Amino acid sequence: EHSGRKIAYSRLRATDATGKELAARMEVIPAKAETPSGALAVVVNDAEAVYPVRIDPTFSDANWISMGGIPGADNYVIAVVVDGSGNLYIGGQFTLVGDTLANYVAKWDGSNWTALGSGMAGGDNSSPPAVYALAVSGSDLYAGGSFTNAGASAATNIAKWNGSTWTALSSGVGGAGVSALAASGSDLYAVGTFTTAGGSPATNIAKWNGSSWMALGSGLNSNVYAVVVSGTDVYAGGSFTTAGGTAAYSIAKWNGSSWSALGSGMGGGDFYGPSVYALAVSGNDLYAAGDFTTAGGSAA
Repeated sequence: EHSGRKIAYSRLRATDATGKELAARMEVIPAKAETPSGALAVVVNDAEAVYPVRIDPTFSDANWISMGGIPGADNYVIAVVVDGSGNLYIGGQFTLVGDTLANYVAKWDGSNWTALGSGMAGGDNSSPPAVYALAVSGSDLYAGGSFTNAGASAATNIAKWNGSTWTALSSGVGGAGVSALAASGSDLYAVGTFTTAGGSPATNIAKWNGSSWMALGSGLNSNVYAVVVSGTDVYAGGSFTTAGGTAAYSIAKWNGSSWSALGSGMGGGDFYGPSVYALAVSGNDLYAAGDFTTAGGSAA
């Protein structure tokens, strides 16, 4: 009621856990004191059905399709990326997706889920491993997060999947982990909460050129949650207040040699101050989203 959406009776479909289609119909419930406008009920014949039973959406303005059956993923999905062949990769804190065992990373080929080797293992002392970021470059998939192993390889918080095996990116990044990744040509940018990359100092942001890590100046002085590349410029967002030693509030730009602020950055936010959690580029425009109440001094 009052949703502005229409029910599509012809799309009503009910299935049990095995995929068996169950007879279903809609019935009108007459008006009562608690439902003065009446109501609709979906009646399903669940005789011999294997639970759980799924009743598909019937609204005509949306048509969501389950990926991999009723179970979905058994824990958070945090990152998603699509490769050039249309395969979808997900990362997160799950160990099961559909009916496939997959440790924290998996691939959907349009009809089936598959694990990427044995996935990730390890993590910090307070939580299990997790994949927080994914990026595709050519035929390679990069995964970043909080883990110590990828497949059979030791890999600290970041690793590469070439379609059949996982490999480490040198000694990885040392710290709490990687929050976001961005690929540009042969370069991969990683951001998060860390102090080293490849064993060398790198504060919360670093670049992998395919063979070695390099710092981006003196980096950013606090957590970085988002990164995006536009031409030769790299934009970073997070909860930092300096970039390369220069004042930059929650958002900054690296031009290949130095950092610069984007105006007066973001202000407001919660008790901990402003944070930028997501970035996107479209043409010459950069979009930022997160927890803030002003951008460049203007209400936003």
